[in-house]
Amino acid sequence: MGVLLGVVAMKIEEALEVCQNIWASRRNAIKLEIVRQDFEKMVILEEVGQSHFGGLPDVPEGFEWPSYDYVEKRYLPFGKVEDGETKLCHLHFIAQFNLEQISLLDKDNLLPKKGLLLFFYDCYNQCWGYDPNEKGSWRVLYFEDITSLKRARVPEGVDPDFIFPKLAIKAHARANLIDFEDYYDSFGTIDAYDFAKARFMCLKHLDCNLEQLKEDDPQAYDEFVAQLSALLSQEECSDEIRYGEGDDDYHQLLGYPTIIQNSMTIDCELLRQGFNVGRGWSDFPVDVKQKAQHNGPKNWILLFELDGVSDDQSEFDLMFGDCGMIYFYIRKDELESGNFDGVWLHLQCY
Repeated sequence: MGVLLGVVAMKIEEALEVCQNIWASRRNAIKLEIVRQDFEKMVILEEVGQSHFGGLPDVPEGFEWPSYDYVEKRYLPFGKVEDGETKLCHLHFIAQFNLEQISLLDKDNLLPKKGLLLFFYDCYNQCWGYDPNEKGSWRVLYFEDITSLKRARVPEGVDPDFIFPKLAIKAHARANLIDFEDYYDSFGTIDAYDFAKARFMCLKHLDCNLEQLKEDDPQAYDEFVAQLSALLSQEECSDEIRYGEGDDDYHQLLGYPTIIQNSMTIDCELLRQGFNVGRGWSDFPVDVKQKAQHNGPKNWILLFELDGVSDDQSEFDLMFGDCGMIYFYIRKDELESGNFDGVWLHLQCY
């Protein structure tokens, strides 16, 4: 019995350290809700420079709609792939954000304080972002001066369905906790279920700091430890614990991503250097991998995460892969300087 208690005590001690790491690495996210508005609010939405999903972007004089040369792929036996026909593809306009308004929710002061931020992506071909040659299939544009912007025109020769229905964006700030995959890259090996249980407890006490709680409210601290210990003693791990917040949609700016497959910061670092990460890292030089593993989590952060979008009224349904999401990542130093040219996109799905 003494041995069992010793194991539990050690596990609790480790779990409390995990909790401290989770709290210490908290980020502030701007959670987004994409909705259809009533007529009165739609009038406001029609004003140039407002944040919205779909419709047409607001752009300066001389704006050219983003496009790129898409190379079709031929999939051959034995896993071989060769390039096929090349064709010009215009990017779909996804959303724009009025930074003077949205930055009020940016508690970490990462976004520019004024201007308009526009996101484009080829939603038809839906490149995954694993190949450096796919970079043209998305674009992020930043216009600092919005006083002379005008509504863009539909590119010539494109299908009317190319333009998505115009929907409003509601936003609110919320503390955001690190996910398992990003934690693994930043802090090292940990059991996934033990991490989920520690993170679940942190979600219930988002503004908590264990050392301060222990000093200010010993009883609350003891209750926290007891609840965490009880969770760790359970072999099962419920969906509520594993999936945390349980949002219906996972649209957001900044914060940590809702990861479906794997952490993306190291991939971003490797892709920036010209490596194709579609088949993993096994063939990459050891020093390149080690450097990317060290620098990726430090250099790259989530800029914009978009889940699938539906609108019953217009019978519109946008899905990425099989119920997936797209993630726009940016280097911290480039975000600080207002440079969005190096943004990298990833698509993940189930």
